[in-house]
Amino acid sequence: MVNRRLRPSSAGRWVPCPGSVALEALFPEEEESQAAREGTAAHWLASEALTVWATTDGGVPHIRGFLGQSTPNGVIVTEEMVDAVEVYVSDVMKIANQVGGLQSLYVEHQVDISTVHPNNAGTLDGGAHIVAQSTSRLYVWDFKFGWGIVNAFENWQLLDYAVGLLQAMLAKG
Repeated sequence: MVNRRLRPSSAGRWVPCPGSVALEALFPEEEESQAAREGTAAHWLASEALTVWATTDGGVPHIRGFLGQSTPNGVIVTEEMVDAVEVYVSDVMKIANQVGGLQSLYVEHQVDISTVHPNNAGTLDGGAHIVAQSTSRLYVWDFKFGWGIVNAFENWQLLDYAVGLLQAMLAKG
């Protein structure tokens, strides 16, 4: 049997329908859609903004300075993209400031979720997580950009990431 990577972004499909993993392997996407390219660009912008914020004095990053610039995948940063990233970064910053700040903020990183399945792993695209030691809480963000609404409640992708992050926290002791 071929090992298939189980990505958290597809968890909403493979959790209720495990057979979809094998079927998707038979029909791989051949070309990245424009919406996917814009999402990748917005993830990059969100990651850049959070990284700048996490490595400076904690001031609000100047996201608007990216307006009109080209991202690494060639998509031009739009007003709509900047607005969405500002809302997202503001939320992450608000929580970080409430629970102890930057030392507990991790931005766009690989998450091993092998407790769910040996082939389960993913990257919080443009995302972040905070471990609040004082309250024993884990905050997880996976930035979304585009036309669809993604509900955080009972979201299989976020739950999958949370399991992997908790797994890593327990392994550290």
